[in-house]
Amino acid sequence: MQKITPNTIQDVRKSPLLSIEKAEGKGYELIEELFVDSSGLGSESEPALTEGQLHSKLREITSAVSPEAVYTCITRQGQFQVYLGVFRKSIK
Repeated sequence: MQKITPNTIQDVRKSPLLSIEKAEGKGYELIEELFVDSSGLGSESEPALTEGQLHSKLREITSAVSPEAVYTCITRQGQFQVYLGVFRKSIK
């Protein structure tokens, strides 16, 4: 899992590949799964989030969920897009 804080949002590209089930088994709770352009060539009019849109969305999620951090991993990947899972540590 990649720890993301308001100051490290640019590190989201370092997120590892991990299924939602495995992440939940490691004590994380899924907040949202985002569809993201991974090519760097997408436009804001396409369904996949661009890098700028992703950073804005992560800032929004981080401030709403936890001012400290959320955790990300790539849950599925295609040739030009990925699904990015955004998690918080499970409170059980």
